Amino acid sequence: MELLDKLNLKLGYFPAVDDAILELMDPLYEAIEYYRVEDISKYCGMGLRVLGKVKNYVYYSELYDLLLATKEYFEEAKIISLSKMERFRNEYTLFDEKYHSLFKIMVFYRGQAEAHNDPKLFETIVEEFQLLSSSSVMENILGLNYCIIFKKYITFRDKVNALENELEYRKNYVRLLDLYAYIIFAYIKIENQSNEEYLKKADNLISENPIPNAKIMYFYSNVAAALHEIKLYKEALAYYERMVEVTEHNKLWIPALICMAHCQRMLELEVHIPFVEEEKQSSYSKLIQLAYKYFVAKSVKPFAKSNFILKEIAPNLVENVMITIFRDEMNLIANEMNAYKGIYLFDEIIKNNRNDN
Repeated sequence: MELLDKLNLKLGYFPAVDDAILELMDPLYEAIEYYRVEDISKYCGMGLRVLGKVKNYVYYSELYDLLLATKEYFEEAKIISLSKMERFRNEYTLFDEKYHSLFKIMVFYRGQAEAHNDPKLFETIVEEFQLLSSSSVMENILGLNYCIIFKKYITFRDKVNALENELEYRKNYVRLLDLYAYIIFAYIKIENQSNEEYLKKADNLISENPIPNAKIMYFYSNVAAALHEIKLYKEALAYYERMVEVTEHNKLWIPALICMAHCQRMLELEVHIPFVEEEKQSSYSKLIQLAYKYFVAKSVKPFAKSNFILKEIAPNLVENVMITIFRDEMNLIANEMNAYKGIYLFDEIIKNNRNDN
């Protein structure tokens, strides 16, 4: 009880509240599956109004946080904090099974944002939640992201074939575009070239159906990311630019902007990426915040850039894409300064990082 007092929480059981929230879950899941943001906001809002009366009670306070996190993610692309992610992971099994998928979705999006910084955490989350063996279409789609990152291509192929047929049958065109993005991404990574068949399918889907801009952004950023990874920087930049055209700046995904800046640097162009407000930046890991800060900074001397990478960024690098981005930066800076010691120091830091992991 002393802990509850510190948290300003009370004990209580409210069957009418439980019934009301459980009744909202099926329509909420359908709205999420079809990416109907207005309906997601509506059902979350209804739940929050009911839970607002009991949010100072144990159990109900967590449900309130869950619905609020869901509303904020789909309205503002705001992901939960790492501390909230751990809380949701540890506590979701204490709740009615009807809520489990929503907890998993919110934890997944946070874990996905950490994949650049902590790929092991992301892998653990997907395996822990058994997303690839789920009967939920939504959970299976999320699991495809894991398949690509960890090169589970046989599982990916099997899941894709089943999902494409199901999504076409159900006329779920928004999630079908998500699926096309994963297929194109995987094809580029495996074959080192784009998949013209699915790029055309995706263009047709976008032109013929009312796809929300957020999902078009997601499609463009995924295609760009795959092209960026195989060093097709000109082609990748074209897709990053399309991504920026259809998206409000504060809803852009910062890791994509970092890759966009890298493309511009490798093409010997001036770095020009949108500015994202501090509050949105703070929802990302320390590494992503530092990398973004590096690329939006103007008129910084090469020596200061090199020092910033070596002291602030390099000690946090463990993921290959980010290592490549900043090793390329060190090369560009070294050529500019005609001094190459920084590259050696960078490589030594990365070697130590890998030994520690």
